[in-house]
Amino acid sequence: MNGGLALEILGGRMAIRVAWTRAEIVDAVEALFVHHAARLPDHRDARIVVKPNLNNDLVGLTGNSVDLRVLWAVLASLGRRGFTDVTVADGPNVGIDRRRINVAQRLKVDAVARAHGARLVDLNRDPGREVPLTGGARVRVATTVLDAECLISLPKVKTHAWAVLSSALKNHIGVVVGQDKRRVHQALAPNIVALHDAVRTHLVVLDGVVGMEGNGPGDGDPFRLGIVAASDHPLLNDLAVCRLVDLPWPEVPCLPFALGRGWLTPAEVEAVGREVPTVYSIRRAPPLPRLAVLAEHRALRPVRRLARPLVHRPLLAQGLYRLGVLQDHYDLRDSTFSLVRRLAERCGSCHRCEDVCPEGRTREQIGLEPGACLDCLYCWLVCPHDALEVSGEAGSLARQIARYRPILARI
Repeated sequence: MNGGLALEILGGRMAIRVAWTRAEIVDAVEALFVHHAARLPDHRDARIVVKPNLNNDLVGLTGNSVDLRVLWAVLASLGRRGFTDVTVADGPNVGIDRRRINVAQRLKVDAVARAHGARLVDLNRDPGREVPLTGGARVRVATTVLDAECLISLPKVKTHAWAVLSSALKNHIGVVVGQDKRRVHQALAPNIVALHDAVRTHLVVLDGVVGMEGNGPGDGDPFRLGIVAASDHPLLNDLAVCRLVDLPWPEVPCLPFALGRGWLTPAEVEAVGREVPTVYSIRRAPPLPRLAVLAEHRALRPVRRLARPLVHRPLLAQGLYRLGVLQDHYDLRDSTFSLVRRLAERCGSCHRCEDVCPEGRTREQIGLEPGACLDCLYCWLVCPHDALEVSGEAGSLARQIARYRPILARI
């Protein structure tokens, strides 16, 4: 892809920029905030909620959760504009919620929020107000989100076994409180649209730096897309993402529903198809195993509720994962891994550690003061020379390291 891409479509309603390194991401996000300044509040004490995608505890470089470089850049841009009431908030998936796993802590989102003076809210524990879904069902939507004067959504680019694509519209599910998310999945496509009707997003900042393809959103493979974008509408974002990754938008079930609401005109849809280039051909999620589809049948809901305590058992969870019934299985042990030092004698000349450091540390600063950084381990995960040393217990990171570190060292 041409590194100079800076595209504006539909009269500037969406802007797309190429960015891969931390420095490029910071510059791109700042330029996008300048471009969409009208979408931000006009008073500095406005209640701003930044809603990243914290689907589960897979680190951002896998393509599953928010890239800390993008979150850092967004919070820094808001800080430079003098906004004083900023909250980072999301409600991770129902499996995380049931197990009371602190995803923000595992992903170091809490440390990024603290560094910028932002509050952190787990929307699964937030008070909620009921909103209607399809067919008379109702769910609680987090009060923190409903009361925001400005909601900034930070979606990812992921394949999804049920929804085909997870990006801005799908990112709304995180605002639903706790186990109420299950009701959304009972009629996923129309309920995603119903959530959008209930929750207004003022600005979408797309984290398309690393995406996830294949068996997403929780068991796919990371791929390098190298895109940061901003738009004034989730549907516009998702249509553009479909073009960027060579995915025909009618294949994404919620998009025809959304277009049926008149959110964009046919001419605008044609403009997206005409003006947005395809830069990557994404590998779709594989067909769902019959057992996985059967397990979600409405008639089996009582059985699922009774079986949930059993699914928490590691051996059974691993068996169901191998059968394709589960994408996610979780380790309740938090990782204590911490960056200790950089081994200069092993270090090459690639500077990959600098490229991925959310704080913008140089190679010489990385590992210089143990305990002084976020300990996100992005640098360690991408280092191709084993030049960074960590200490502690891997815990919940063990499976991620085995599965993803070899890929991230080449991405």
